[in-house]
Amino acid sequence: VVAIPVAMGLFVPWGIDLSMAMGAAKSVVDLGGLRLSSLVVETGASQTEVRFSKRNAMRCTAAEFRAGVAELTVVGLGNSLCDRVSFEGGMGSVVLDYSGAWSTDAKLEATLAVGGLTLRIPRAVGVTITTEQFLASFQPAGFTRQGNRYTSRNNATAARHLDIALTTSLGGVTVEWLD
Repeated sequence: VVAIPVAMGLFVPWGIDLSMAMGAAKSVVDLGGLRLSSLVVETGASQTEVRFSKRNAMRCTAAEFRAGVAELTVVGLGNSLCDRVSFEGGMGSVVLDYSGAWSTDAKLEATLAVGGLTLRIPRAVGVTITTEQFLASFQPAGFTRQGNRYTSRNNATAARHLDIALTTSLGGVTVEWLD
């Protein structure tokens, strides 16, 4: 297990454009409290957990996660303050957890070829999911469906919104509501 304490007690007055690559490893990275303006995380044949345990100190324009044959868990995306998150995965198991201190609306573009994707979303957030699927299962609870578009029941009244574009081939997608 490789634990990387990214916050090293340094104050950086400007934003950080952070890019990280993990190969064949088991790693845990906590990016909480940094001043990330953008983020790129690439994983190979790995088991990786990325955490935002504290709120990002500034607005983040984009976070990109790319995984080969991997198990990837990202926790606290609400704390990341990223306007746009993208995930691209080959084969594996992925959890994208949007817990945290939301301050604005966000977008997610997720593509997974083979495997399972779990989206953990606070129940107070309004969600719209547009899907492109091939031999993939997707049966979200708490949504109304119109063609390939799913809208959470609270979407019209929610203070914060998450707009998701989802492309999957073989596997399943699950939405878990966080209270």
